[in-house]
Amino acid sequence: MALFSDYWNREDALGPNPGLKSIPSTRPLSALPLVTCIRHQGLNGIVSRLRRPLEAIEGFHEELLTLSDTEVLHEPDTGVLCFRLLPPQMSAEELDRLQEHIYRTLHRKGKRVLSVCRVGGKTALRAVAINPAVTKGSLFNTVFEAQQIAGAFR
Repeated sequence: MALFSDYWNREDALGPNPGLKSIPSTRPLSALPLVTCIRHQGLNGIVSRLRRPLEAIEGFHEELLTLSDTEVLHEPDTGVLCFRLLPPQMSAEELDRLQEHIYRTLHRKGKRVLSVCRVGGKTALRAVAINPAVTKGSLFNTVFEAQQIAGAFR
């Protein structure tokens, strides 16, 4: 659909016709990706894809609470969860260095991703779930690898 006028977007214009892009003729149809997603997946499909990472983080949180060598630093209300690995007999300073070491080692390997942050004055590992394909299991596999790195630390 196109709108034509005598002063802009004339039917007989020789140049590009922006009126064929959008009804207002002032910008491209920027809503097209959103409209296409809604038409393809449906609103329920989009809601489901948005919920999956949140459900993965909630399940991940519940699993971490069962581990004796892990400290969970907050309840998740988004797709982010901060936690620390706590091997026995480490000072607070060593624990902070350990979290940094785990972060750097995982980053160097390039296979799994955690970030590092400070929560309540403690250095923590930060898991972020934003991809609808992420699962509680994939998040937990990252913790297993972090535990192996922690076991070799000192």
